[in-house]
Amino acid sequence: MSKGMQRSYVNAGGLFFISEYVSPAFEDDTLAGHLAFQLAASSRHNKFDDTVRWRQAYMKAMTTFGSITLRRDEQSICVAEQLSVWDLVKESLNGRVSPALINRAQETLIHLQTGDADGFEFFRERTTQSLAVDQSDLPVDEVTSAIALQLAFIDSEPLMTQVFISFKTTSQITGMPFAQLMEQGYIVGNLEMTLVVTELDDHHYARSRSGLLKKLGNLRQQLIFKMNEGEP
Repeated sequence: MSKGMQRSYVNAGGLFFISEYVSPAFEDDTLAGHLAFQLAASSRHNKFDDTVRWRQAYMKAMTTFGSITLRRDEQSICVAEQLSVWDLVKESLNGRVSPALINRAQETLIHLQTGDADGFEFFRERTTQSLAVDQSDLPVDEVTSAIALQLAFIDSEPLMTQVFISFKTTSQITGMPFAQLMEQGYIVGNLEMTLVVTELDDHHYARSRSGLLKKLGNLRQQLIFKMNEGEP
């Protein structure tokens, strides 16, 4: 696979990694549709405070617009000190996503740690929330950050593999969430991780495509951000 042909996108809460074998039409449908699902879920639930119901709303929207769920795994994981969030994500993706696309995601996450990557602030603002920590967990003067995001992988249409991640961390919000995905430690409580594999019924989705795009309007241009070709 030609690394240069892989595409990466940031949207309102997700990173999408798309292989060279995926058609532009399917790519457009995926990015627009999933932006709409995110916005719909967020209009009903706060994804930091009510992650489970937010994800349920997101999944319901996916089903309504023609996505068929082939696999769904939910885990609440106590992250050992020798592991990072990304270690656990890679383990869950093994055998389901091509190594090339997983490597692309890892390189992108490492690049985003610098804080000067295009799209960094856009994504950080939509995936992190600064919180006052519970006194039972940390000293009262400490601050924790809540993280909620998704990583989506498309090797070949009409399939998609998504990993929804949520956790709390003792780290300050500056530079979040990318370094804390890659590095060990930092997590307070468990990592909540859901892996979902779906197949899109194009005929079903096609009946709603124009209405969905009309409803999104300019948000499609404002909230979907393509990573520069020079980035990983």
